[in-house]
Amino acid sequence: SLHDALPILAVPMLPPEIQRDPVLVDFVKARGSLARYLIGVSNGALVLGAAGFLKGRRATTSYNSLNLLAELGVSEVVSAEGVVVDGKVFTSGPGVGSFEAALLVAAEVFGSEAAELAELVIEYRPEPPFGTGNAKIAPPPLVTQFQRIMSGIVAQYRENVQRNTKH
Repeated sequence: SLHDALPILAVPMLPPEIQRDPVLVDFVKARGSLARYLIGVSNGALVLGAAGFLKGRRATTSYNSLNLLAELGVSEVVSAEGVVVDGKVFTSGPGVGSFEAALLVAAEVFGSEAAELAELVIEYRPEPPFGTGNAKIAPPPLVTQFQRIMSGIVAQYRENVQRNTKH
């Protein structure tokens, strides 16, 4: 019923073994259809996709999982810094993306003044100390090392996506 609706459903970055749980996907599908706003942070966006909320939308996720979004029906995969907003769906990469998505939704729900105050309260002002927080600007050998480290977990995410698109 509508009184059970969550006004905002946020799906954080999850390890593959939790992401593949059909109870989680069913929960996101049921509750997400009632939510006013959906947030998918990092690979949490893959769960939104498995629940059917990314079909025909623009979206992003973590760098290593961008190519999985097309398999979930995303119309435009955005390799971007920050948050991609398409209707009620807010997707982002990991790290500061969760803060940024939350602040953007707060502006939608409570107005920009409240979101600006929240930004001040949490003293949100990221200043990366090394400037390597994005595959577009990190040195290629570091990106290769990152891809190698993540390859096993990305293979598990791919398996989950393929399993979810068959149902």
